[in-house]
Formats: sequence, structure tokens, C-alpha cells
Amino acid sequence: MNYLMKIFWIACQNHMIAGKKLFNNWLDNLKGSENMSNLDLSKKIAKLESDNKILQSESVILNEKLEESENQRRILEKQLFEINQNNLLKFDELTGTWFNEKQSVRYCANCKVKIEKLSPLISHNHGWKCPVCDKNFRDPSQPLPPIISGNRYKNNMQF
Repeated sequence: MNYLMKIFWIACQNHMIAGKKLFNNWLDNLKGSENMSNLDLSKKIAKLESDNKILQSESVILNEKLEESENQRRILEKQLFEINQNNLLKFDELTGTWFNEKQSVRYCANCKVKIEKLSPLISHNHGWKCPVCDKNFRDPSQPLPPIISGNRYKNNMQF
């Protein structure tokens, strides 16, 4: 009976890898094995163990291919997202920012060029500030702050 349990265990492992059809074939082969000699059962066990190793190596190869496919899918999704974003983005020359009219979001032109990343700008004083590169962009619709004795509003937008 110990041989039968071992055969069943190996068949179960193979079932997880190869699928129900192969498992059912093995079960059909095992029918009537109660009357088989220990030598015949040992040969069956050796064959099943060999099949199991083959299936495990195929499983590793398939998992590697799946991982590679998943990586390719992620890359393509990222490229598609960037294409869609670029189609929705318009460069606003007055502010020097990229603007998505549909979502009403401004993006940092500096980050888009230098690190190829869309960084949404946050409102800051009289314009917007990039949380990634800390570059400031002036909103021309906002009035400039008053000049206070000797201090000048600088062109580098230090607010």
C-alpha cells in the first residue's frame, strides 16, 4: 500500500503542474495496480518521478516566459499611457508648463524633458511648484507680489 500512496502523491504533484487530463490518465494507468508486483510498481514510480521532473522543468521555463511577457506588457502599458498623455497634453508657452485640458492638470516641463516623467504641479504662491525638481512656474493670471523696499521680484521665480 505504501507504493500506491507514493504513486498517488507523485501523480498529485504532476496534476498541479500538468493539469487534470494528465492526472486522469495516470489514475487510469494505476487502476488494477493492487495486483502488480513490487518490481512493476517500482518501475511505475520511477517513470512517474521522471515525468514529474520533466514537467517541473517545463513549468520553470513557462514561468520564465510568463514573467518576460508580464514585463513586456508593463512596458507597453507604460508606453501607451505616455502616448495617451502626450496626445492630451498641450504645451502652454505663457506659463512654460504642460497642460491637460481634460483633467485641468499642469505638469512640469523640466521633469518631462530631463527625467521623462509627468510630474503634476501643485499650487504655490503666485503660480505652481514641481514637487519633484522644486522648479517654480509663474501663473500670469495672478498679480505679482508688491515690491518691498529694495527687494526686487527675481526672474528665477524664488517665491
